[in-house]
Amino acid sequence: MNPPAKTERRPLSPGTILADRFEICEFLGAGSFGEVYRAKQLLFGHSFRNVALKLFAEGVVTSQNAGDVLNDALVVFGLIDENPSLDIAAHLVQVYDMGIVQTPTPRAFMSMRLIPGKKTLKSEVYRSRHVAGGMPVSLSLRYMRELLLPLAWMHSLDTPAVHGDLKPENVMLTEDSHLVVVDFGLAARMPIGVRGGTIAYDAPEKLLNIP
Repeated sequence: MNPPAKTERRPLSPGTILADRFEICEFLGAGSFGEVYRAKQLLFGHSFRNVALKLFAEGVVTSQNAGDVLNDALVVFGLIDENPSLDIAAHLVQVYDMGIVQTPTPRAFMSMRLIPGKKTLKSEVYRSRHVAGGMPVSLSLRYMRELLLPLAWMHSLDTPAVHGDLKPENVMLTEDSHLVVVDFGLAARMPIGVRGGTIAYDAPEKLLNIP
């Protein structure tokens, strides 16, 4: 789907309560479809856990396009339902909930595991360029394993799941420097080899249409 026309959107202020379900703590970023916040999930007025709250722009989600816009959550929900091992699940973003909140107008939301620090594999690679000797081989191999674990499992399912836009920006680092694959917006349960995503990170055989 096409992104909505750009309109001036002011981030919600810290302390804003959304439908007695979330309290906004910090604005993390924005894109064509909405904003992302660090928020507290509330249960009966009490703080339950910190989450990353993706809040879609007003009017972005309708009954006609909900499946497309919320594809990120739907695919991840489906993957978790396949019961991956803990070692694999640790490297897939966790989606907790999705729905509609009044803000005061209806807006769709998706709450996910909060990964503090805003560090990505891309920022880690750039940082390593300025360190003598670059990224240690042992760390590179660990990152490779942590990335391949969930991908190999996804591709081995009876109906394979492909991420669709795998790139360093879509791999986050936890506070203890472990990888988590995020942003499944283009993911789908489909045959491996479909086209899509960011061309700079497409596999050469896919670009050359090699089966």
